[in-house]
Amino acid sequence: YIPVQEKLKIIKNAIDSQQILIITYLKRTDEKSTRKVLPIYVGEMVYNEKKFLGLKALDLAKNEERHFRLDRILDVETE
Repeated sequence: YIPVQEKLKIIKNAIDSQQILIITYLKRTDEKSTRKVLPIYVGEMVYNEKKFLGLKALDLAKNEERHFRLDRILDVETE
């Protein structure tokens, strides 16, 4: 799996250049899913008063904005 700093670098570069990302995400059910997303923001987020590193992105298949925890992103690459 990719180290957090490497994920951050790839995502930040994709945001700057408006590139689509393909992420492999581990859902809460421990099921892997592959998503095609347009990244909007990466950084500290808060959910249920807990801070975490996250990715805010447009999920292209659902055409909805989604949030992904960086520690659950198993793989990330530009399209």
